[in-house]
Amino acid sequence: MYSLLPAQDNAKLFFRMDGETAERHGAIGYLRADFGKSGCEFWTTWFDIQPCLNISNFKNNFDNIIESLRNDGQNPSFSSRAVLQSFCRANLGKNLSDRGCGYIIMTHNYSYYFRCHLRLNDYDIYCFAYDNRFLLPELSKNL
Repeated sequence: MYSLLPAQDNAKLFFRMDGETAERHGAIGYLRADFGKSGCEFWTTWFDIQPCLNISNFKNNFDNIIESLRNDGQNPSFSSRAVLQSFCRANLGKNLSDRGCGYIIMTHNYSYYFRCHLRLNDYDIYCFAYDNRFLLPELSKNL
């Protein structure tokens, strides 16, 4: 079971990267999701940033995390818009101004930066995935 943790890292990790910046940080791609009009659906779209990093090990890890956030435990964070709103109120993430709040899940090989922006008729969740072989050295430069 995975849990969203309030993030402290640089706000740029919660937004799409391109070119050399994406390569340096090991940006794999991102998921955009919304809970639909009912607030209980779960519609997603995946966007590759560096397809060469989108390997089966990553895909399995990513799928396990999203599945866990949707279905594990009593009140999984991504089970509905209402549940995620309650979670965000109780667990303040990194303030991303009018773009929502930020959370992170780190595994041994990958880091996932979640931007939650809960508004009807908009995307509720963005998840930016990074390969730690590239990301962690970049983060250590900023310490």
